[in-house]
Amino acid sequence: MHDREDDLRAASDKLGRILFETSIRLTVYGPAQAAPQALRRLREMAGAFRPFSVPRLASFQATRVRRSRRGRHAHGHTFLLSAEELATLWRPPTATGQTATLAAVESRELPAPPALPTPGQHPDLAVLGTTVFRGERRRFSLLSEDRRRHLTVVGETGVGKSTLLLHLLAADIAAGRGVGLLDPHGDLCEAVLRAIPVGGRTT
Repeated sequence: MHDREDDLRAASDKLGRILFETSIRLTVYGPAQAAPQALRRLREMAGAFRPFSVPRLASFQATRVRRSRRGRHAHGHTFLLSAEELATLWRPPTATGQTATLAAVESRELPAPPALPTPGQHPDLAVLGTTVFRGERRRFSLLSEDRRRHLTVVGETGVGKSTLLLHLLAADIAAGRGVGLLDPHGDLCEAVLRAIPVGGRTT
């Protein structure tokens, strides 16, 4: 970006350097049903090139989005960049130099464990939540054997500790397992009583 030079001098300076034929390809992999999310990611990635655009001197234009199978890429348009421009362009975001239009995550996304208990394998267990990895959602449970090992639920007020215990107790009651509850406040106890099927309550 020769912002202090006129057009002729900027062009002459660039053509006098070693030039590289360059093609920039942005790729997002995902299932077909995640096309809207993939398109949003592509736009975020393309937005990272906006700081390099200067009127009259330098700009990037995105071509149309193409769908292709994994490992197969269509050849895109090429252009010429000098070594100086390539060094300026390749500027990965860091902790001290973030790109505002590029979304960043605080943690790495990992797949769920292969042996994760699911309602399909254990229909009598309570569903605790849903894992999401590359667009695939899997509901998971907590095995009864694991709950016998001094399970502790820790969290701030209002984050759902009582709701989690309610789901576990209700699942045990529905499966015919015995439960015991010590509730100093009484709210959870009332909720558990309401979860007992009609005709199955005892005092």
